[in-house]
Amino acid sequence: MASRRFLVPLALAAAPVAAQVPAHATQLNPQTSQLRPTFVQNGDVVHAFAFGYPTIYHARSVDGGRTWPILEQALGAFGTNNVSAGFHEHEVAIAQHAGGLLVASHDLTLGPRVTRSLDGGLTWQPPANLAASVTPQFDSMRTRLFANGPNVVVAWWNQRPNGRVFCNRSTDFGGTWQPTETLLDIGMPPGAPGLQRLLVSGSGANVDVVWHDGTTRHQRSTDGGATWLPAPVGLPGAPAFQSTVPKHLCAFAASRLLHTGNDVLHSSDSGTTWSQVTTHSIPIVLDLAMEGSLAVAVGRDNNLTNTLYIVNVSTDAGASWQATPLQLGAASPTNIFAHAHVDHGVVYVQWELSNYPGNVIRSDDAGATWQVIDGPVQAGFSPGPVRAIHTALTWTSNNHYHAYVGIGSSRLGQGAAGSGGVMPNLTTAALPVRGRSTTIHASGLLGGAPSGLGFSFQPPTALPFVGGTVFLASLDVLLPFLTSGNAGQPGVGTFAATLAIPNTPALSGSRIVLQGIAIDAGAFAGLSLTNGLELWLR
Repeated sequence: MASRRFLVPLALAAAPVAAQVPAHATQLNPQTSQLRPTFVQNGDVVHAFAFGYPTIYHARSVDGGRTWPILEQALGAFGTNNVSAGFHEHEVAIAQHAGGLLVASHDLTLGPRVTRSLDGGLTWQPPANLAASVTPQFDSMRTRLFANGPNVVVAWWNQRPNGRVFCNRSTDFGGTWQPTETLLDIGMPPGAPGLQRLLVSGSGANVDVVWHDGTTRHQRSTDGGATWLPAPVGLPGAPAFQSTVPKHLCAFAASRLLHTGNDVLHSSDSGTTWSQVTTHSIPIVLDLAMEGSLAVAVGRDNNLTNTLYIVNVSTDAGASWQATPLQLGAASPTNIFAHAHVDHGVVYVQWELSNYPGNVIRSDDAGATWQVIDGPVQAGFSPGPVRAIHTALTWTSNNHYHAYVGIGSSRLGQGAAGSGGVMPNLTTAALPVRGRSTTIHASGLLGGAPSGLGFSFQPPTALPFVGGTVFLASLDVLLPFLTSGNAGQPGVGTFAATLAIPNTPALSGSRIVLQGIAIDAGAFAGLSLTNGLELWLR
């Protein structure tokens, strides 16, 4: 197999994890014991959700993950039972729509439940039960969610006399639900085996539910969950994989990718027929992710002493793969966990190491070239087009999770309004990766005004100035601009600067503080200010 070697220090960490927590990290669970968090990003607003018996906890940042004024916000009963939380899974499924948030999980007594927020996570509605009846059980209900705009389908497992796999549907993003749940494992005999896995995915109005109870079964809907197949089907075309346990299900248009056992199956007809994928050249597949038609698979070879890790990328929803996948340096597989991600056209693989921080690799050109995003990254990673949120874990009795911006930008307060009371805004586009470029964009300034972008290489400050706040501890560089737009018109002025990041290892982990200023006779003291940005390089 032709290959490109790319050596990453996967298992060379020597310092304890506690010593690796960055100074700008925030502990998400100072008072509570929680499982690993799941992150959701929406511009400068970042949410973290984690199960902590007997509830789900929510944390929220509105400055891109720099500060977290909401921590350990309990969302209601999601774990009231007599079994220790360590003995069953409590996954948290999250959807966003039109500024709202919907969170689904389960309670082993009350069944599958959802709670939603319509104000960006400030307040939450009481959890709603999705099942008209529940048989209490001592195993995870494996609650899963798929949302397409306001249309939401939640599926779960509950071992009842009349069935095991059920779903409920909302067409108004969780405002209302069907009065009774829909049975999906139609025709299965009473007392059929319990589920080892339940997966939900979809594309548009197409919804797929796959589960494993000793054999893999597939249910699907073409109308957003209103109707389903008369009975579940298997894996036509791939009978040899019926007994392997499915791990990940991805969908785009009519394409489906199913990570099952150590292999990947592909369907080009919405799961009507399946075939094994071998062109990814990965003997043991560990993880799989897809966004649109861009997919990434990560795995390893069969060598247990000098293991070779392999990453491959597909640009046609898994129908074909690169002929020369990325190969990573040798290491032991016993303490390395690989997690695949795709976000806004960029593929990532997060390397999680037992008891030690790991790194992330990324490619923004469909796997042609790769860059390393240094850690520590452990127990959680959330990629995004403006920033990536990293998580470092310190091993205590409660396992403390620390979230921080690993690469990208976090917002620093507000500046000072200009003419017409318009507040200028400073943002970034594209991650500041070494060897790549990022764009700094200012908006909301006075049209045709002399302005500038200030740079400081010192930690940010917060000094009152002209009715706003200056976050530059020093003025190391000032780039002058003349804003666009009609001269003298409030709020229409913009300027942009493209920053080429040198491919210099010493820059990794360094920060730059930026802020814009414009001459504006209609502003307090004749000057307007943008917010500040703290840019983290990797």
